[in-house]
Amino acid sequence: MLPGATSELKVFTCRYAGVVFYTSMYTSITLMGLISLDRFFKIVQPCGKVLGQNVMFSVIMCSVVWVALFGGTAFPNFILTDQAPNNRSASFCMALKSPAGTALHNYVVALMELLFWLVCSLVVFCYSCITMKVLQSFRNSGSNNRQGKKKTNRRVFLILLVFFVCFVPLHFLRIPYTLYQIFHVSVCRQKWVLILHKFSVWVASSNAILDPFLYIYLCKDYREKLIDLMKGCGIAVQR
Repeated sequence: MLPGATSELKVFTCRYAGVVFYTSMYTSITLMGLISLDRFFKIVQPCGKVLGQNVMFSVIMCSVVWVALFGGTAFPNFILTDQAPNNRSASFCMALKSPAGTALHNYVVALMELLFWLVCSLVVFCYSCITMKVLQSFRNSGSNNRQGKKKTNRRVFLILLVFFVCFVPLHFLRIPYTLYQIFHVSVCRQKWVLILHKFSVWVASSNAILDPFLYIYLCKDYREKLIDLMKGCGIAVQR
């Protein structure tokens, strides 16, 4: 972890930066699940359309997710990571936690792992249903719009591809990594597990870069507003 860094910087990373990073990531994952559910209700079950299209409801739901995850996981971790640094081993961050902090960490890791796989199942279910519904509407209308069908499949495929590529490797690797970090269980090829875990964290963080490209490709309103913004800054862009 941070080779050559001062002890103070390592403590800051363990106590604050790392916690904020992971909490923000799981907040983003949870919101992706809610977005897929919103689209499911709008397209597959229109009876759920009213709340989904209510701006205030969306703001409240987003606020609840942020407050719940930061209030329930991040802030307690800030408070309970209160021990003086006493080693520079791979378990440096864990050594900073009080006994209550270690117990909380174990609980949060297990809870976030469960949360991810629940959201993953929800996302796959919702977008699979959306794809079938859209394709069924093409068939019912007698349309032979192959281009439209391909576009629908391509959009859903891209959303799922980005989600799986960014987050699934990390959560597969977190299982042996967590066994090693928390319970000190020896795992096969322990060194490679640690290296792959660090790489998978980097891949997960790349979601922050890939999502805007998805918005540009999939959302016409977002694309047009971005073009208008760029033109306002003097950047020549063709629609």
